[in-house]
Amino acid sequence: MFQKIVMLALAFAINACSMLDRRAAVSPQPGPAEKNVPIDAREESPRKRIMVLPFIDVSGVRSGDGGPNQQLALSARSALVSWLSNTERFVIVNNDDFPKDISQFLNNFQYDVEAMAKIANGMGIAAIVETKILEIRAKKVGNEIGVFRKVGAQVNGRIQIRIVSAKNGKELLSTVKEAQIQSTSTRIGEQAPSNRDLLDDPKLVGEVVVKALKSTIRPMAQSIDKLSWEGRVALVKGDQYYINAGR
Repeated sequence: MFQKIVMLALAFAINACSMLDRRAAVSPQPGPAEKNVPIDAREESPRKRIMVLPFIDVSGVRSGDGGPNQQLALSARSALVSWLSNTERFVIVNNDDFPKDISQFLNNFQYDVEAMAKIANGMGIAAIVETKILEIRAKKVGNEIGVFRKVGAQVNGRIQIRIVSAKNGKELLSTVKEAQIQSTSTRIGEQAPSNRDLLDDPKLVGEVVVKALKSTIRPMAQSIDKLSWEGRVALVKGDQYYINAGR
């Protein structure tokens, strides 16, 4: 009798273990936790296409040969384009892709951006950026007497940024920014430079303009971000559609 009880208990234990093994086999394995993430957070929004027009320089700063300092405007625009590209929010459209000569829209040191917007909208461009270098001032500071003299320079720059929507010609941003830089050098028996000489220093002038531009990146991005993204069908090839989009 005792032997039968032991055998029944053993059979029951084996059966219970078998059932547990089968349950473990069919139990779903834990996977990665799912999160309720907004759609716009799951995938990066398409970048907007923008035009950055050639800079307008009304500061009066001259180059070494006495003519307009064209390199200043070119270098400053290059810095702005680089910063905007690095935000990964925009595609900078090449100005050469514009179907008309941009210079014909320039009159009295201002672009007719509203007229350009009508053309740019057809190119899938979201906004046009106009930049002016308004003023650059320089003065000497701390000119000490002696053979070894520390000569300081203080340079102030002021720029204006205007952004217009290509869809309706509406002004999205108009702001003026200022910046100041200081530089010190040691001169040995040389005559201290005049304020005019300081303005002829391309390094100082370029640095103050770039510093002023850098402070505009955030408000520029925020103003353009308010625009809704739009894309245009550029080509239909079989069952494939090519969109003139931001990326």
